[in-house]
Amino acid sequence: MDPLMAIGLLAAAQVVGLLSAAGARFSAGSRGQTFFQRLFMAWFAVLGMITPGAFIIGPGYVLACGTSLAVMLLAATWDVRVAT
Repeated sequence: MDPLMAIGLLAAAQVVGLLSAAGARFSAGSRGQTFFQRLFMAWFAVLGMITPGAFIIGPGYVLACGTSLAVMLLAATWDVRVAT
């Protein structure tokens, strides 16, 4: 596979993952909540499998994938609402 195409696919996978985390966070209480939660869990698993394979491209890409996983997890679980 062409390295440039692999980099583009990794970047696209990370963007979709971060968008799924945002969707899971902001759809809480709505009709789309179940869909976004399932999308998040599926994409989290996909990125988890892709991350070790990013060593083929280079060690910096593994760091980027791992960071995306951490940000996805934080975005989906951190409750930013003010406690009353």
